[in-house]
Amino acid sequence: MPRPNPRAGGHWNNEGNPLVAWVNPPPGWSASERHLTVPNALQPVSDEPRSVEFEVHAPADARPGTVRVASYALYGVCEGPGGACLFRRLDMTASVEIAERR
Repeated sequence: MPRPNPRAGGHWNNEGNPLVAWVNPPPGWSASERHLTVPNALQPVSDEPRSVEFEVHAPADARPGTVRVASYALYGVCEGPGGACLFRRLDMTASVEIAERR
């Protein structure tokens, strides 16, 4: 998940919209949540890492192997002090390994 670059003076503008993420499980799969929101910190500016957690559930007939679960996050991040604030999208993929049944 995203984190502002502290070497460049990057930070979250916590007075703007919070980070939101969408999970798009493969056909037949489900997710505990498909839309997640990460609340902003209480102070106006911060630089902590932000993350989301969710569970995915495979269908009963899932075949062994690796399945990729697509997701993406939308968030605003600002450059150094007094710098421009930008709206970004981060595409992410989680790999889930389905073991062979015994």
